[in-house]
Amino acid sequence: MLRNVFLVVVALGVWAACGAGKITNLRLEWRGERPNLRPQPEVAMAFSAVPLAIFLHDEREAPDVVGAYDNGGSVVRTTDNVGQHCANHVAGLLVNAGARVEDAATVALDASLLEYHVLEGERFNATVKVRFSLRLATGNVLWSAQYVGTGSRWGRTHNPENYNEALTDGLTDVVTQLVNDHLFGAALVASSSVPQEPSAPTTPEASAFAPAPPASSTGS
Repeated sequence: MLRNVFLVVVALGVWAACGAGKITNLRLEWRGERPNLRPQPEVAMAFSAVPLAIFLHDEREAPDVVGAYDNGGSVVRTTDNVGQHCANHVAGLLVNAGARVEDAATVALDASLLEYHVLEGERFNATVKVRFSLRLATGNVLWSAQYVGTGSRWGRTHNPENYNEALTDGLTDVVTQLVNDHLFGAALVASSSVPQEPSAPTTPEASAFAPAPPASSTGS
């Protein structure tokens, strides 16, 4: 009897160390408080002078796939709106960096989400790829650049918190690169000298997002 109890205790300990079962639906959460990013001086000056409308398009082939196991196992999916989640937090990070995000602004920052993914192995390694374009209401694109952000966490296998922490780090890395690109700042300053009408999405599916409320460790 005591031996059977001991075996149960050992089995529970191994289960706790390895983590729970595979994730069937990852609920997206922003982990921790949004940092106050410090932009490059030219970008900071542009933020103070020119308001922005933000439009984000999820251009990934499989919008519900956000991860995979590196042993060739199943992928990790979500029923959450990845584009909405990323758009809210890109806007929030930019506001924290000093940007004036306004739906009726005459200059648009178009963001194309190209990759948003965690590969789980010995660590949780996230890759987030976004292409940004600065667009006038006339449709003219003044500037475009692509950034790849990364995040890496260690912890229990199949742990949703580790996935979300790595993805949070990856998206923050992308926006950090954006606000430190002096070419972005120069293009934003230049846009203020061109008479414009309010910006509109480039496609009917595109949506503008106002700044999200402050994130908490459990907020989406």
